[in-house]
Amino acid sequence: MLEGAQAFDLIGDTLAIADQLAGRVHLFDVAGRHLRTLGGPAGSGPDVLQAPLHIVFGRDRSLWVGDGGGGRIVRFGPDLEVAETIQLPARGLGFAGRFAVDPVLGVITASMSEGHLLTVVGEETLDIPSQVPLPGELGFDLLARAMGFYFLSYRGQNELVLADDRSLTLWRVQLEYAPPGIVGIEEIVLPRWLLDRMEESRERTLETFRHTPGHAFAFRGMRATRDGVWLEPAASGIRGVLVPYDAGDVTVLWRADEPERNRKNMLRDGVAYILERTGMSLYEVVPTDSPP
Repeated sequence: MLEGAQAFDLIGDTLAIADQLAGRVHLFDVAGRHLRTLGGPAGSGPDVLQAPLHIVFGRDRSLWVGDGGGGRIVRFGPDLEVAETIQLPARGLGFAGRFAVDPVLGVITASMSEGHLLTVVGEETLDIPSQVPLPGELGFDLLARAMGFYFLSYRGQNELVLADDRSLTLWRVQLEYAPPGIVGIEEIVLPRWLLDRMEESRERTLETFRHTPGHAFAFRGMRATRDGVWLEPAASGIRGVLVPYDAGDVTVLWRADEPERNRKNMLRDGVAYILERTGMSLYEVVPTDSPP
């Protein structure tokens, strides 16, 4: 049923997959049974998706779809009917493909205003002021934001996680709501071996494809989970790394005997969900002390 799967999210036993090429979102249960299709043939209307790039379940089981082709975010309510359409400042990966959903503020993405880090996108665009200095390590310039060199994910407890692809860093961003503001930014430390792997992979990509320096992704994806940050590095043999919010050992998901062709993946309750262009596979994960 999938032609060009790009992203997925999971809530309970319901799996939503964004098919960018077909302009659809498919819902399945974890046993693989098809439940429903959103979007469909090209046309006009709030429920038509041109190129879904990113997909997020809200806490109330609503479904937020970043439609890169339409330059908008479409919210389907818990009944999976269109509840809201948010027009974005521009089309492309940096907007429709990179956003988090906060249960109070709604859609949050990178700000395109100097001196601001994040913005709330809705009927009006609201830059979120910061009450603390922005760390100098953030390589999060306006060009990087527009091109999508970052990931955002809502952790809970008024907190977002930001992955900055340029500087290879992770950040916990603490929010307050009345009025909206950033009240804390704290780095989540990544292990040195992982940083070295990602740097090596980025250098190989730059050399092979002759990218402009600084324009090769080191992260494939990121999401905040209850156990830590699930990070998908662009590093050979590594599917993903679960990084604890506080100091501690990381968990590495790897499978060295299989070519790297997956789009996105995640680890939940001992099961690896691996999305490829035309399908998804679920693997039982076997613990081992062997390094990847």
